[in-house]
Amino acid sequence: MARTDRVIQWLLDGDPAIRWQALRDLAGALERAVERERRKVARDGWGGRLLARQDPEGTWAGGLYSPKWISTTYTMLMLRDFGLPAINRQARRACTLLLDGGLQPDGGVAYGTWANEHDWTGWRSAEQAGNLQAHDRRHRLALGQNAMKCDHLDRCRERTTWGV
Repeated sequence: MARTDRVIQWLLDGDPAIRWQALRDLAGALERAVERERRKVARDGWGGRLLARQDPEGTWAGGLYSPKWISTTYTMLMLRDFGLPAINRQARRACTLLLDGGLQPDGGVAYGTWANEHDWTGWRSAEQAGNLQAHDRRHRLALGQNAMKCDHLDRCRERTTWGV
């Protein structure tokens, strides 16, 4: 077995978060096989263990942005990188909490005093906040309004999905 083949096999023997990407990018697997493996991220390995640690409130470590590295923000970013499917119920619940807890009228995101002091307007939760900000800009331009948000932003928020 060639060295490259051994490395690919080593990756395929690993966690589902790695395996589905190795199947897609290195092994040339069919899309059906890749998606079947990707769905395992929610229940097995690193992804399953992270999801099992979600608080009853829907957050991780009791906070949206802090404690740093283990809060909801960082856990969601990691789950996204693992390839957790956008339809995952737990992830969608956490995204709702992140948006409701920090989305500002201008489309930026701020979580508490520290975040307000450091201008987090460029931060995105799976591009969700960016989609809402773009939506708001389009409506203001179309309506010729100077208001900071459209009058039906809550309904539009319900239509957006994590991972879009």
